[in-house]
Amino acid sequence: MPTLKLQHLLLSLLLTGILTGMPPLTAQSPLPPPTSRADLKQQQETLQAQLERATSIEEKISCQVRLAGLKAREDYASGINLAREALEKAKASQQDELIARAYFGCGNIHFRNNRTDEALADFKAGMAFAEKNGDPELLINFNNMLGRIYRQWGIYEKGLEHLQQALSLLKPETGIFSYNTRMSSLHNNIANLFYCTQNLQAAADHSLEAIRYARLGERWDMVSGNFHSLAQTYERLGEQERAAAAYQQAADYSKRIKKKVISPIGKRSHGN
Repeated sequence: MPTLKLQHLLLSLLLTGILTGMPPLTAQSPLPPPTSRADLKQQQETLQAQLERATSIEEKISCQVRLAGLKAREDYASGINLAREALEKAKASQQDELIARAYFGCGNIHFRNNRTDEALADFKAGMAFAEKNGDPELLINFNNMLGRIYRQWGIYEKGLEHLQQALSLLKPETGIFSYNTRMSSLHNNIANLFYCTQNLQAAADHSLEAIRYARLGERWDMVSGNFHSLAQTYERLGEQERAAAAYQQAADYSKRIKKKVISPIGKRSHGN
């Protein structure tokens, strides 16, 4: 049997992408992460059907960008080409919001395929249109992703600036989808950045905030994952009793998670 600590690490590898990412940009109801190749194919077929039925340019671009993201899970080239087609359509519409969303879709595909140079270029280009549009949801998402890339590159000051900007824009009154979940995600991303810079107390503080918001959102997977991150931070601080308690909390909350196979996001890393 794996040790308790190893079990917690394996759990963190299986948590959904919301721990380090953000929910989809589109106003449509997001599809859950595909749990198998058959599920992925079914979701692609669902979005393809929606795309064929779409009548407005907004619906068409939204469906095409989402479909591109799913296709990229199997074939990067196929996915990014479809996303680029959506981007050209968005540019032709001359609607800032659509252009920003299409750039975000392209950037996300690059990011998930570890092409951070291309991702950064798309996110920065899309950010310019998001700033013209002024939609806080767009600005939150772009700042979050730019912050994550700069953290990966070790440009921590710039990364923190973007993540804190995203946090400042995320307010309950803006009506942002899944407010508590997004707050938890942003605090987790900031905690990871501080962990990389060895500012361990700040990392612990933000992990605790991530846990608080995940509890409010009843996201037990996120609660468990953030307790695991908190335990790692306490270990680095030399606080073994607190670390053990946090590992136990991670285990307790993991029991609330339904047993199912979900797409891995990768462990907490020092540049991930």
